[in-house]
Amino acid sequence: MRTRTATAALIALGLLAASPAAATTVDSVEAERTALCVRSVELAGLREDMEARISTIVEQVTERITPFADDEDSVQAYKTALSLALDAGKAVVVQRVIETCAATFTVEELNGINAFYVSPAGKAWLEKGRNIMAPAMENAIAEVQPQIEAEMQARFCAAIGGCGPAEPMLAPTPRVAGKKT
Repeated sequence: MRTRTATAALIALGLLAASPAAATTVDSVEAERTALCVRSVELAGLREDMEARISTIVEQVTERITPFADDEDSVQAYKTALSLALDAGKAVVVQRVIETCAATFTVEELNGINAFYVSPAGKAWLEKGRNIMAPAMENAIAEVQPQIEAEMQARFCAAIGGCGPAEPMLAPTPRVAGKKT
């Protein structure tokens, strides 16, 4: 009985002693993946894209509130507060993206992704995706949105056995890339 207890104790001690080494290996791999994800975010221009979107949002909101503001100082104070709040949110979003990236991709995959981003093809993908493909997608969404909403309403009415008198659904004003609404 003592031998079994002593053996079990030795095994437990061995597991405890091995745990820090295993944890250190896991931590170092996680740290490497995190560093590679930080690089991926940088190479992909995620922060810059978010900054541009934040700037657009701030300008759009400022344009909407200016006619209702009492004075220019109020508009500027609101603009500054909104910009700072969105910037703080950006930091949280980027951190979550990095954490998710590190938990999702292997070191090998991340090295490949980063190699692609610095290659001529990867640079073209990022630039043309940002400048041509993204605006084209936004335009396509704006064009198809009314048909999608009409189809959704027709399907809903059919599913519930019909709707009352046709009332147009309130739809957001479509945004066209490059144009302010």
